[in-house]
Amino acid sequence: MFALTGSNWATALDSTRAMNLGLAAGALAAIPATVAAGMMLTPRFGSVMRWSALTCCASLIVEAAAQLLGAGHPTQWPLILVAATLMGFAVALPFGRLIPGGRSLRIGVTAMLGFAGSIIGLNLVAMAAFIAPIAAAALVVWSLIRLSGPGAKPSQPLVRL
Repeated sequence: MFALTGSNWATALDSTRAMNLGLAAGALAAIPATVAAGMMLTPRFGSVMRWSALTCCASLIVEAAAQLLGAGHPTQWPLILVAATLMGFAVALPFGRLIPGGRSLRIGVTAMLGFAGSIIGLNLVAMAAFIAPIAAAALVVWSLIRLSGPGAKPSQPLVRL
């Protein structure tokens, strides 16, 4: 919201700074949805989803730091590229176990996929603020379907701590 409404807020004097602050807040706001998705996907896809969610969260934190520095800061673009690379690895990690061959081959191909995925990661970290509400709504619907499905117990908690 802040990124879209621009300089109408008292904390930002110009619309570019308002956009940077909104994108930083949006990246940080996407972290809970990322953690929830990682928790829900771990039973189905294995512990690699925890690593993928952790890498995605690190990417979002780096993106928020880059946006908080503001447009024109000399380290903003390098931080955005680091965030994009981390996001590329977050996307590539779950696919690593699907690669046939030995362990070193899987690690090498997953590393190449991670670096190649940074192109997609660049878009994902920039759009995190806009993707997070949709992802959170999908997680709520998925949770409700799982709770009402066969074998679900009425007293089953949504999240196990």
